[in-house]
Amino acid sequence: MKKKIIFISIFVALITAVWSAMVITDYIRSKDLKEPVFTISTVRDQNGNGYYKCLGYEIYARAYPFNGKDHILYDMQFHMLGGTSKPKKIISWVSSHAYLQLGESKEKVFDYIEALEYITPEVKGNQEIYSEHANINGANVILKLVFYNDVLSGFEYEYDDVNIAYKEAERLRRDLELTFGEKTTYPGMVQTNKDYFDNVKNASELKNQYTYYEDWKVVFEDEKQENINKMLEGKEYSRIDIRFELSVVNENKAILSGRYIALP
Repeated sequence: MKKKIIFISIFVALITAVWSAMVITDYIRSKDLKEPVFTISTVRDQNGNGYYKCLGYEIYARAYPFNGKDHILYDMQFHMLGGTSKPKKIISWVSSHAYLQLGESKEKVFDYIEALEYITPEVKGNQEIYSEHANINGANVILKLVFYNDVLSGFEYEYDDVNIAYKEAERLRRDLELTFGEKTTYPGMVQTNKDYFDNVKNASELKNQYTYYEDWKVVFEDEKQENINKMLEGKEYSRIDIRFELSVVNENKAILSGRYIALP
């Protein structure tokens, strides 16, 4: 009886060791965005999303449309015993508060929005644009983050629904005031085909080929101040504002954006 118990204990220990090795192997592979080795069944779609059933654990592959509409695999979540690995953030997950990331270094933004690592940006000189296609509140949106000299200098969201764009602009307008206080938009400086956003009471008042804007003064702490100096390449300025804009292209397209502007 004693020998039988010892044999069973050794057998269980070997099985546990083998299973643990399988788990560790597939966990490491999932971190490297590689398919698991020890699968029981697999379901994949044409875009790169997948579900991998394994012995006592599961892995979900996540793909999303970046760079136009090409789906790119950016995450493989590991599920075991009711727990799951932390999902990687994509632009749309943080789009509502992207203004808080303005002035941060590219490295810091990448640490926060991990999916950016898998996007090949559009490069224009010292400027890099990272884009993502998403559906937000029923509207198709092209989300763009703009880096200049490796500093996040702006964001731009292109909506195919003007009404939803206006609602998002209202929300962002409130958030900017809560964060930065009283607006600093210069009175009487409205240009052709431009108006103050606060002059608009509802979406029906928006005009095609018009841009509606407001500004807020920004005060930087030491790290962000260094980033701003890097972004502006040492150019002199009196202050930095955040320019908030809602640009109405036509009845089916509007662009909501926020960016830094340097005043002489």
